[in-house]
Amino acid sequence: MKDIIGQLGDGEMNLDHMEIHTKRGPQESIFVYVQYCKFPEKKPPVYRHMAGIGGNGWDDPLPRLLKAAKKKLPKGAEAMVGSQSGADGEFEIVSLWWKKKNGKTGKVIHVIHDWIKLPRKAALRSRFVGITRSTAREFFKWLEEQIGDYDNDARKWFNKIDRRKKLRFNQGDAFFAHHFKKPIPATAPGKARETILTKRVKQMGKEEKKGKK
Repeated sequence: MKDIIGQLGDGEMNLDHMEIHTKRGPQESIFVYVQYCKFPEKKPPVYRHMAGIGGNGWDDPLPRLLKAAKKKLPKGAEAMVGSQSGADGEFEIVSLWWKKKNGKTGKVIHVIHDWIKLPRKAALRSRFVGITRSTAREFFKWLEEQIGDYDNDARKWFNKIDRRKKLRFNQGDAFFAHHFKKPIPATAPGKARETILTKRVKQMGKEEKKGKK
């Protein structure tokens, strides 16, 4: 691992001939727009533009867990979702906190699901959804705001983008595709498939069960 020499969470940075614009979006995502401009002597200006989204492709299971437990998140509460394995199987745990009047933190409830005894609840786990269509729409709205009317080259670049052809992909899938020299399995936002690694883990689980039998 190399040391991090710079980090930009939300804002704008100018570096040499490059402008970097970022914004935190839904799905724990970050929107990025990069513009490169250089003016070499006795040559035409050089412009380059790039934009995209980096985000968590897994959805938040908390709303589904609370609905299944017939609970509501108290006003001002904070939540944490985790899993725990024991002799009786695997559990999904949701811990909720709220601020007491004295300022101390108090635990409200524990919502626990046993996936062995309640197999129908397994769907309440985090699901891989990739970048959703609503996140993509918000990204393009933000991106257009970054393209000033005075910047003709950036405006031309932006106007050429065909939003009907936008694609999303999983970083791990891109790694495996490169390793095996295959196309990256990209899909439209909102139509994500299981990742290559997830499929392999499930396959290994089935193979292990067959071996035990």
